[in-house]
Amino acid sequence: YLTEYQSLADQGVEQIISIHMTSRGSGAYQAALAAREMIAELIPTLKIEVIDTLNVSMCHGWMVIEAARSTLQGKSFAEIIRQVKSMIPVTRLLQPADTLKYLYMGGRIGRAKHLIGSLLNIKPLIGMEDGVIVALGQARSRSSVYQMMVDRVESTVGYLGKIKIAYVHAAAI
Repeated sequence: YLTEYQSLADQGVEQIISIHMTSRGSGAYQAALAAREMIAELIPTLKIEVIDTLNVSMCHGWMVIEAARSTLQGKSFAEIIRQVKSMIPVTRLLQPADTLKYLYMGGRIGRAKHLIGSLLNIKPLIGMEDGVIVALGQARSRSSVYQMMVDRVESTVGYLGKIKIAYVHAAAI
């Protein structure tokens, strides 16, 4: 991050909004904070705001996209920071898993739950809360877990609520 901040400053950039995935699942946010402190000694006029999205994947991506759009629209540094921070509490990750393998490998579930869940073809639904992956439910089929996702969205925003949704496929095998 220090190298990138320095490079941007060398190009004449005076303000940087550095947007990161959850600090509870990655050291990127802490590394960016450390780089900001180091560069402040070298270039005290460079403004850097480091933001922890407390999220991952497209939830993090939406915040970056909206910040970029706002920049292109000429919004101020402070307005963009407020906009991104206002998105953090309302942006939600819902992720079904076809297999329990990666939850087990990552230590999110134990061996017994992995074995029994795999035998019963359990499809878990997970999400992020306060930057941590949490279990939100489980179903016995892909269509059932997708319906759970629809139900959660509808209960949050209402039947005709306006939302942005991104579908992401990781091609995990």
